[in-house]
Amino acid sequence: MNDSTLEKKLSAALNTTNTQSDEMYQQVVQHENSRQETISNLVELKDDGLLSEKQKNNAINITNAIALSERARLIGTKLTDNVTAQNAAATISRLDAEKVKAGSIYAYDPYNPSDYDTKNKETTSTNYGFLSFGE
Repeated sequence: MNDSTLEKKLSAALNTTNTQSDEMYQQVVQHENSRQETISNLVELKDDGLLSEKQKNNAINITNAIALSERARLIGTKLTDNVTAQNAAATISRLDAEKVKAGSIYAYDPYNPSDYDTKNKETTSTNYGFLSFGE
């Protein structure tokens, strides 16, 4: 799979997440508007009696509880958006690092080994050494 295919899939996943989040936000706003209308209609009702007042209060409490659950959905959606954005940024960063790594050339000099060479590329040949002059 090449990089452009991966980037296209990543972009499609982000677009899907953003679309779903936008739809959820719109639903929450619509539900909030209908709940406000319901609460205003309940408050405007003029019923005499203790039972009707308790029923109105219970209905208002129920709509407030539903609003609280909608707020929890909003928080969950924001968290999902943040995690998706962080994952996308991390994936793009890994892709860029892999591109750089694939494009770099490591030049090995057997006569002047670097610290990396001496640590990671030990020689398998037997070292007999060199004789000094005058021996």
